Amino acid sequence: MNNEVPLVEVIELTGDSSNRGRLLGENSPEMVREVLKKYWKTNDSFESPYFRKNFVFMKREFPELIEEVEAFGAAAGLSPEEAYFTQIYSTGNTGCSALAIQTRNDGPIMLRTIDPFSLEEVTSWYQRGDRAVIHRGLKPHAYAAIQSCITLSPATAVNDAGLMVGGASGHPKFNFQDNPETINLYWWTRIFAQYCSDCKDARYYANRYKCSGVKGINIVVADSKGDALGIEFESENIAFREPEDGIILEVNHFQHPDLVKPSLNIRSDFWGSSYHLNSMNRVMYVNYNRERFKAMETMDEMIDFSYEKGWPGRILQIQGLNIGDWLTYSASFVKSRDKSIRYHNYPLDKDRYQLIRL
Repeated sequence: MNNEVPLVEVIELTGDSSNRGRLLGENSPEMVREVLKKYWKTNDSFESPYFRKNFVFMKREFPELIEEVEAFGAAAGLSPEEAYFTQIYSTGNTGCSALAIQTRNDGPIMLRTIDPFSLEEVTSWYQRGDRAVIHRGLKPHAYAAIQSCITLSPATAVNDAGLMVGGASGHPKFNFQDNPETINLYWWTRIFAQYCSDCKDARYYANRYKCSGVKGINIVVADSKGDALGIEFESENIAFREPEDGIILEVNHFQHPDLVKPSLNIRSDFWGSSYHLNSMNRVMYVNYNRERFKAMETMDEMIDFSYEKGWPGRILQIQGLNIGDWLTYSASFVKSRDKSIRYHNYPLDKDRYQLIRL
């Protein structure tokens, strides 16, 4: 059955950086200001040395991106500093997953989920906030994405080279230096989507610019050639995970031993939390079903399996069947070959989706 329906607004962006930022800022200015007010109450980072220095660093290294930020802010009624603040302090508590596999007939595909802690979060924020964005003519790479209306960085993306990008939220950092002359964690999915054509490019950018921010972040990139990579950013500490059997999964905790060992010593509080246990449950689900993932031939097979009931710990989480009682708000099935995103949102239904194609 094909029940493709409009689940999310699609915004097509063209022109120079200022025009792209203006179009996004005009879309939901009230929500942008609402988020700024919310996070400003709990952060004093307008005046922090990190915030000021990181803004200057990004303006120097990625001037066109900051032009987009400034135009976004102007259209939403914010100063440039306020607009930049919303970009790097705009996250809630979510437990996300990014899973890339190789299929025999459809080539590289990715499943990316966003998993809030409660149904209240879904109804109060997520159902209002998601947008599909298509950056046409963007250099060096155009891309299609799912993202929040308050941010210029995608949650899930596929670009014109067939590179797929999915973030998976993050693990508490253990290096507490600010490191302002690095890329803030919330920009990394944008950097990969816009500036990278394959996993080799992604590795280069990660090593060159490193990462900073309030916590770590784990990201999957998978390219049209069949290469995939898990990139785990702690702070300036970065670990790269290679796929096993063509499968790579990033969740909400570090898996690379170079990051696990120091984190166990410094952030031992994290490893007994329900956040980590929920995250580990998804790793166990993929490991248990590894042979099935290895044998998949098409994206449709991945979708059917993802929606199978009775799998505690599965990637698509259902309240009452997983540790912490989280639920999956959105599931995006991404295909490199046709540069498409099949987007599902709450309440999840296998046959209720929207197709976004670059």
